[in-house]
Amino acid sequence: MLGFKSFRQAQTRLTGIEIVSMLRKQPSKNASRGG
Repeated sequence: MLGFKSFRQAQTRLTGIEIVSMLRKQPSKNASRGG
């Protein structure tokens, strides 16, 4: 793909991206309090 050394690293990055996308889609009440 982008020169990942191992499938585990690629999977970890993709998982992180999915989490960030989910957090951005959901209206986070905690983030509003944090600023």
